Parts: sequence; structure tokens; C-alpha cells
Amino acid sequence: MKNLLVIIIVMVLSGMLAISGKFFKENSGKEKEYIESRESKFSQGGFSEGAYIGTGEGFAGKIKVKVTFSRAVSTCPATMTEISVIQHSEIEQYWLNVKENILSDILKNGTGRPDAQTGATESARGLREAIKDAEKQSHRRD
Repeated sequence: MKNLLVIIIVMVLSGMLAISGKFFKENSGKEKEYIESRESKFSQGGFSEGAYIGTGEGFAGKIKVKVTFSRAVSTCPATMTEISVIQHSEIEQYWLNVKENILSDILKNGTGRPDAQTGATESARGLREAIKDAEKQSHRRD
């Protein structure tokens, strides 16, 4: 009986590991795509100065942000200097973690942390999607 229970537990844990491995592999690809997209846009001439509204789809609904781009020096391309969350419907206890971790990292380093560190995958993805939407609007097409 104990052997059967051990076998069942091992099978369940193996299945969970296989599923989580696939999940993290899929998300790491999306994170890499997001980072490459930001780097590509910057290398193509930066962003136009101004404030732009972007939207993304979170876990509980739309996430709307205002992203401000400005220049430190007139000869440099505009960079992201401020991100304000205008609207969200996310679960507050998860949202606070997403907001604290991702917003500060995007402004400081130009990238967001992987979803797994926030514990709110869809909320994190929706926030990055909203920021990416604002970036698309501000990208200069010279």
C-alpha cells in the first residue's frame, strides 16, 4: 500500500514538473521577445517625446497606463521616464507585487522581471503589454 502511494506521489510530482517546465519555457520566450522588441526600437531611433496611453489585457480585465518619454539632453533620443497606472481591475494583493517589481525595473533597467517572480503571470503580462502599446505609439518612424 505504501509503495503504491509513493508511486502515485512520484507520478503526480513528475507531471507537475513537466507542466511547470513547459510553462516557464513559454514565458521565458515571451520575456525575451519583449526585451528584444524594446532594444530594437531604441536602436532604431528611440521614442518621440510626450505622454502616451497604452492598454493591455490582465488577469481581471484591461490595464491602462500612461508612459512618458523625455530627453535628458536634446541630442539624445527620448527614453521612458515615467509610468503611471491609470486603470486596472486586478486583484490588489497580487497587483501591488507586480506594480512594485515590474514598474521600477522597467524604468531602471529597461526590462521587466520574469512573470514567475511576481506570482501574478497574467497581470504582469498585461502590464508589459500596456507599456509596449504606449511604446508603439511613441516610436519614431523617421
